[in-house]
Amino acid sequence: MQNDTTDLLPHDLETEKEIIGFCLRLPERIPIVLEQIDSHCFFSQKHADLFTEIKTLSKDGNLIPANLKTLTPLLHAELIDAAMVVTNISASCEKLFKVWQRRELIHLGNSVIMDCQEWDASAQEIASAFLMKLTIIGDKKQSDNNHLKDCLGPEIEQIIEAFERRSSRGIECHLPTLNRMLGGFHKGNLIVIGARPGVGKSALAVNFAYHAAMNAKKKIMVVSVEMSQSEIIGRLLSLHSMVPAELIINKPMFITHDGITKIVTAGDSLAEYAQIFLVHDAVTTAENIFFQANLAKSKMNGIDLVIVDYLQLLETRLCQRGASRAEYIASITRTLRTAAKRLNVPVIALAQIGRDGEGIRPTLKNFKESGEIEQSADVAIILYQDSDDGEHMFRLNVAKNRNGQTGEMRLLFIPDQIRFMEITHAKSRGDE
Repeated sequence: MQNDTTDLLPHDLETEKEIIGFCLRLPERIPIVLEQIDSHCFFSQKHADLFTEIKTLSKDGNLIPANLKTLTPLLHAELIDAAMVVTNISASCEKLFKVWQRRELIHLGNSVIMDCQEWDASAQEIASAFLMKLTIIGDKKQSDNNHLKDCLGPEIEQIIEAFERRSSRGIECHLPTLNRMLGGFHKGNLIVIGARPGVGKSALAVNFAYHAAMNAKKKIMVVSVEMSQSEIIGRLLSLHSMVPAELIINKPMFITHDGITKIVTAGDSLAEYAQIFLVHDAVTTAENIFFQANLAKSKMNGIDLVIVDYLQLLETRLCQRGASRAEYIASITRTLRTAAKRLNVPVIALAQIGRDGEGIRPTLKNFKESGEIEQSADVAIILYQDSDDGEHMFRLNVAKNRNGQTGEMRLLFIPDQIRFMEITHAKSRGDE
């Protein structure tokens, strides 16, 4: 917005007048304008305020000049005259949006300079936050609104392709009931898997990564603050070789010669067929996922799935200082959801269930430290043990599914191999 210190920033006041005048002349076409720009794209504060008024009144059906408090008769005439030259409103909006982008890039560049001078942070953290903001600014579309006829073709093609493969549209896992409920892990979705500490959510995530890479032939990025790279590799080797994970990770001296042979063979197979990009830092910011995802894309020529272990251990540089822990976690959750949308891949984020979920069947409200986790997730799954079940029996509850069924299934955990297997085909609540 315009002030005494920003007059030299890129701006185009004439185009701003043309667009506002167009809205006053043809209010029925305001939705076309709102698909491309919003009030923040205007340099003049006066124009921004007037556009906000126009937008609000048009939604209520009360858009007449007399109701616009910031519109004088002289300004009204000036804006109508300016709009007479508009022949393509979409082109005018595109022009204004590009000018806004240039201003935002200048602001972003200045903020990076300040961050480098003031932040007690690594260059990678600053670069990660910069990359995320740059991605948002560089996104041409201000909304995901499209005419139905432009969307139908690609959607139908994907449906037909999945039909011919006799498979789901998402990335399928090794749990049949979960595949049936979700239709696989879908592009752009944030899938949150919650469990209390020590229940096995990290093991389940490695199971998903292994099967997506080896069976579905997908390219996976695993971001782990919880487990070391050595632990992840050890678990992957155990899943493939069936040699106990404890021996591979902690006690290799007790592995038999036959076991060593199996591990070497498993290693060769994983190296050849499993495209998994491992990210492990003692401190990882949510924004860093954008940075690392681009590295993974360049190394693997694409990326299909991101797994984050786990949400509450991430940090963020986007939250204001002094924010509460709940606000902090909410910011991280929204960043992960944004990552899923902008990377156009499913993001599986593990999360802790709070201690208020101990001794009871945990529900969505038990997600630790923030209700935003429950609200932002497209799919929320809870892994837990029931006191009525056996020692290695678990339950996986699809408590929220924005686009499908919910329900529960029973899993058997094989500790030696850190492997989860489904033991019953449970009835989903959508089938009841």
